[in-house]
Amino acid sequence: MKKVISFCLWGNDPKYNVGAIRNAEIAKKIYPDFECWFYIHEQSVPIETIEKLTSFDNTKVILKEGDLNHCKPMLWRCLPIDNPDVDIMMSRDTDSRIFLREKIAVDEWLSSNTLFHIMRDHPYHPQNILGGMFGTKKIPQIPNWSTLMDQVVQHSHRDYDQDFLRDYIYPIIVNNSVIHASFHRYEGHAKNFPTPFDSEHRFVGEYIYVDESGNQEHRNAVKNSI
Repeated sequence: MKKVISFCLWGNDPKYNVGAIRNAEIAKKIYPDFECWFYIHEQSVPIETIEKLTSFDNTKVILKEGDLNHCKPMLWRCLPIDNPDVDIMMSRDTDSRIFLREKIAVDEWLSSNTLFHIMRDHPYHPQNILGGMFGTKKIPQIPNWSTLMDQVVQHSHRDYDQDFLRDYIYPIIVNNSVIHASFHRYEGHAKNFPTPFDSEHRFVGEYIYVDESGNQEHRNAVKNSI
């Protein structure tokens, strides 16, 4: 059975294209037993990005098509868990970076007997489930995620994935989850991340620029809130 880190990618913005490549490289070291699956909008992503991602031995590229205003590309990264060969899936953002703080939290979840993993690591993370900060095992009550996703209406270019996770997934899994929340602990069993923030106050789900720097204002928000 496979373990998958799932990403979606469309457009030619370097922060997403470079980020996709960097995450594939990092995942090979941090998550050596996981495959990275990239759901890529073939018409808009540069061929150079597709070729580079295809060249890694820890990646799978799934080419998608359609009108980006209607084809719900942010939900593509939920698709692997419907694959019968996949038993664990984690959804991540290409404009963030996988790093050790996340990995240690994931290990704690995987060592538990719970089905779902939620992370909230910043004052600006109020959502029940963030689209690029969750993991799931097979959930008996959700035999087919795609069927639920078909009910979603794409009302904008963003956030509809988190609306889907809040309305369709969260009520089912909330009591069968490991929830790591530095802020916004809505649930009684939510707890701190296993490791403290580092001296730079980097956080899981942080927006990372092409030069690998972070947003200092966002890091200061963490520093001033702990």
